[in-house]
Amino acid sequence: MRASEELRAVDSYSGLARCLLRQFGQRAGIRAVAVRDGIGLWHPFPGRRALAEAKGFEPLDALPRIAVLPHSLRKLRRPLRFGNLKDILALKLETLDLRQRLKRSELLRSAEMRYDKELRFNERRRLRRDLGETMEAFGRHSHDLKTPFSMLTITLDKLVLQEEKLPAKLRLKLEGIKLMIFSVLRTVGNTLDAARILGHKKQTLRIPHNLSDFVRSIAELYSIVFDSYGIKLSAEIEPGIIAEVDPLQIEKVINNLLSNALKHNLPGGRAQISLKSDGRRATLVITDGGLGMTQMAAQSPRVNSAWALSSHGFGLKIVRELVRLNRGKFALHSRTGLGTSAVVDLPVALSRPKKGEVVRAHPIYHTMQEVELLAHERTALSRRKR
Repeated sequence: MRASEELRAVDSYSGLARCLLRQFGQRAGIRAVAVRDGIGLWHPFPGRRALAEAKGFEPLDALPRIAVLPHSLRKLRRPLRFGNLKDILALKLETLDLRQRLKRSELLRSAEMRYDKELRFNERRRLRRDLGETMEAFGRHSHDLKTPFSMLTITLDKLVLQEEKLPAKLRLKLEGIKLMIFSVLRTVGNTLDAARILGHKKQTLRIPHNLSDFVRSIAELYSIVFDSYGIKLSAEIEPGIIAEVDPLQIEKVINNLLSNALKHNLPGGRAQISLKSDGRRATLVITDGGLGMTQMAAQSPRVNSAWALSSHGFGLKIVRELVRLNRGKFALHSRTGLGTSAVVDLPVALSRPKKGEVVRAHPIYHTMQEVELLAHERTALSRRKR
């Protein structure tokens, strides 16, 4: 192979020094060649380390970036004559310099990316820590609000139910105050749930539960308030479905989904709740024929629909997390103008109850409060429309 062809195949400074030593070493009495790179380091051959200073080497006048080390202190046996190779060597040095700059640029960019990644990681960790502290304080304040408001509802219940001498107008006002307190408690409860979920402090107590009777009781209560809004709520519930769930959390899930089906529907519309099982999983589906999630997100319900109720914005996030805690799956399907369908998939209890064994029930006190509050909002809405 000719020298020019071999030089074109060189891809490093050490390779260039090796090529020059092979071409001129024997006839000129050279035992080592060094090539200086673009940042001032010398790359000798033979040799493995780059040198800051090429001691003992003699730089060539024709190409100052190339130095040779003779066998003795005497001068070279023959002067090196590059001829036409000089231009090729200059071009090769320029190419290697460009490659070195690109490699250095890639290394710098990689270091910057690692530094940015570390900064983002530390920032996310700091934000998670701050969010955890904030939500913990938020949860404490919500709990502090919940206790006195709960005591107020007990006092108001005693006044309304036991004081027979109260005037009718005063009794109605007390009922209104009690429902306003229920509204505050609902907001506080959602806030407390969100704080516990985000703080990963939500605990689940799963027990075998008659899910069919549970869902049917909730649907019967909600059908009353749905009728008051002029919306037909139908129920298709398969009997005898036993699921191992936390009934309090599942009650919150159903309340939230049914409230959404009511809030985002219109008078004359329809809603449906169904519960079926294939022996391994129980599927709860709540469907409404409302506006659809896309349109609701694009338009403000408070402005465009007089029938829309208030919302806090994190209900579905709580639903999704509560279903996950009960080893279930949650999916939401919606089309603009065609309504929304919420699907909750829960595991069925592995051990069936024995004959004569009573599956424990769960009181639906929170559902009764929610239905009573929705009915009050319906009454307030009717007065506002007049």
